[in-house]
Amino acid sequence: MIEAAFLAKRYPQARVVFTGGSGSLIAESKEALAARELLIKLGVDPARIIVEDQSRNTEENARFMAAIVRPEPTQRWLLVTSAFHMPRAIGVFEKAGFDVVADPVAYRTLGPGNGWQWDLDPGSGFRIFETAVHEWIGLAIYRATGRIDSLFPGPRPP
Repeated sequence: MIEAAFLAKRYPQARVVFTGGSGSLIAESKEALAARELLIKLGVDPARIIVEDQSRNTEENARFMAAIVRPEPTQRWLLVTSAFHMPRAIGVFEKAGFDVVADPVAYRTLGPGNGWQWDLDPGSGFRIFETAVHEWIGLAIYRATGRIDSLFPGPRPP
């Protein structure tokens, strides 16, 4: 959210779009609606904010948002999402017709020790492993089902 507010200030003519419903079948809260409220509190003009709150996964994020904003081939879109999730997000947004430029956030780094210290907490190691496996499986399934065009989507060469 903070990055979106910074980008809104940096690009005052750009639309600020946020997509995210809920992956839960019983969830009452919608991520996009909470994001809208926070962006407004961070100073983004409500008239610039477009939200999509019905999607349940990354592919629906892209497809549903494309139906709302109707991206054109001449438009460039900054795609802000977690760094670990960026490859799959790039793939589905490009497939939905967006010409995206990655703006990854929420990096999961090793911290002050730069990897030279042992982390003896098996829980943190498992959470990192679980996130990586989730994304790798997601990439494989999205590629196998035609939701993305490449197993490892990423920036195109200049």
